[in-house]
Amino acid sequence: YALAYAALAGAHARLRYLRHDLSEERLVGAKQAADKAEELAPDSPEVLLSLGYYYLWAYRNREQALKRWTAAEKGLPNDPRILWAKANMFENQGRWDEGVEALLKSLRYSPRDVSLMTKLVLFYWMKRQFPEALALCNKAIALAPDENWPYIYKAVLTWYYKSANMESRIAIESIRQDYHWVPWMWFWQEAGEGQFDQALKRLENNPNEWISHKLWARPKSMFKAFIYDFMGKPDLARESYEASVAPLEAMVQKWSEDPRYHSSLGIAYAGTGRKEEAIHEGERAIELLPLSKDAAYGQAYEIDMAIIYIITGDYDSAIDKIDFLLSKPSWLSVGTLKFDPRYRPLYDHPKFKKLIQKYSGDRK
Repeated sequence: YALAYAALAGAHARLRYLRHDLSEERLVGAKQAADKAEELAPDSPEVLLSLGYYYLWAYRNREQALKRWTAAEKGLPNDPRILWAKANMFENQGRWDEGVEALLKSLRYSPRDVSLMTKLVLFYWMKRQFPEALALCNKAIALAPDENWPYIYKAVLTWYYKSANMESRIAIESIRQDYHWVPWMWFWQEAGEGQFDQALKRLENNPNEWISHKLWARPKSMFKAFIYDFMGKPDLARESYEASVAPLEAMVQKWSEDPRYHSSLGIAYAGTGRKEEAIHEGERAIELLPLSKDAAYGQAYEIDMAIIYIITGDYDSAIDKIDFLLSKPSWLSVGTLKFDPRYRPLYDHPKFKKLIQKYSGDRK
C-alpha cells in the first residue's frame, strides 16, 4: 500500500518539522517509509504529493519537494492540494506574494476550506495586511468554530494591530484550553494588558515546567523573569534567569541542533550578565535555522537576537535587528513593538523613535 507508506513518511517528517520529536529514529522511520513508497509506486501522483512534504518537512529540501509536486500535478491538474503544497514551500522561501496568489486560486476551487483560509491569514500577516487577515480569521471561525488556529491567529493579529484587548482575550478563551499553545497565548495576552500579577499567578498554577511549541521552548522560570523585568524588579528577574540556565544548558546538550534551546539559553545568559555567551547562543540559533533556510520559522531567532541585545544593553544592535525585520515581510510590526513590553527599554532611544516614525505610515 504505497500511499500509506508515503503518508507515514510525511507524518514522521511533520513531527520533526513541528519539533515534537527531533530524534534520529524519527528521521530514519521517515526515510524508510519514503523509500518503500517510491519503490512501490514511483509515479503515483498521490504518493508524489505526500513525498514532497516528506522532503520539505524532514530536510527543508525545497528542490526535491518541488520536483515531486511538479510531477504530481500532471496527474492531479487543478487539484487545490498541489497549490496548498506549493504555498507551504513559498512560506518556507519567503515568497509571500506568490503564496497569496496560490492560496487565492486554491480557494476558488475549494471556497469553504478553512485550512486554506488559515494559511492565507499567515501570508497576509507577513505582508502586514492586518484588516484582510483579521477578516479572513472571522470567516474561518464562522465556518469552523471548533478549530483552534483561526482563534490563535486572530488573537496574535489583534495584539500586533490593535494591542491586547477584549477581542484578543475572547479569541484565546475560544481556543481549546488544553491545546499546547494556550499557556503561551495567555502569558502574552496578560503581559500585553499589563496584568503582571495575573500572569505570574497563571504561571504558578501551570503544572508544566516548560512552555513550548514549534517556534520557542522556554522553562517557566524564564517567563517569570520577563514579568519581573516588566514590573521593574531586577533582582527577582535575575534570580529567575539564573534558574533558567541549567535546564536550558541540559537541553542544548541533548538537542544541540534545535535552535529554540540555543536562543532561549542566550536570553538566560543575557539576563545573568553573560553577554558574550548570550550573543554566541543567539547567533548559533540563527545559524541553525537562518531565514535563507526558512523565511518563516527562522524569524523567531532573529527576534530573540534583538531581545538578547536589549537585555544586554546593546540598544543600537537591537534597533538594527528590528529595522532589518521591519524592512521586509515579517511577523514584526510597529504594533508588535508597542504591544510587547520587552521592547520598552528602547522607547526613549532617539534611533528607535526615528525607526517608529519611519515605519508607522507603511503597513507593509
